Amino acid sequence: MKKAVIILTSILILLTASYSGFWIYRSHIIKKEINNFLHQENSQSASVSIGEISTSGFPLKQNVTLKNVILQDIASQTEKSKEDISLKVTLKNVDLQGTPFSSNFTAEKIGDITFKDLNKVRESLSLRLSKDSKIVVKKDENGLSIDYQGSGYQILNQENKAIFSIKTKDAKSSLLFGEFIKYDYKDSG
Repeated sequence: MKKAVIILTSILILLTASYSGFWIYRSHIIKKEINNFLHQENSQSASVSIGEISTSGFPLKQNVTLKNVILQDIASQTEKSKEDISLKVTLKNVDLQGTPFSSNFTAEKIGDITFKDLNKVRESLSLRLSKDSKIVVKKDENGLSIDYQGSGYQILNQENKAIFSIKTKDAKSSLLFGEFIKYDYKDSG
């Protein structure tokens, strides 16, 4: 009996250590894939950077937090006229939730998204999503899809005052990047 307890305990410890190692390895792979994506997306005309990438949620979840995500148009001024917009998009905080056995993530918390014209041709704006907003990113054989679901959003000016807002019971939109780009929008409100 004592020998059986020792064997079962040893097996349990081995399984726990294996799963923990798998979770840590998967976290490393996620960070590596994000960094590879950043390296591939940076070009002479655009730049993508993330200030900080962290993972959490052990043991059952695989959450990723991205802080200070910046997408910036970096084409030289000689290529653009002064009337053209040179855009910088900043996301202060994005919380992605997933599981260790899936490559699909849901963005549950997204901070304000700021759009700034570096040429100062247009006023800087911010997009504030409703608190119930969810964005799901999925990758499969058809390509990469981004699905949004929520009850509205506001567009804010530089003084943080709403200049446009929309509220609805339930809006759903979908964007698929594959051989073709496909967009779909449904509003049940």
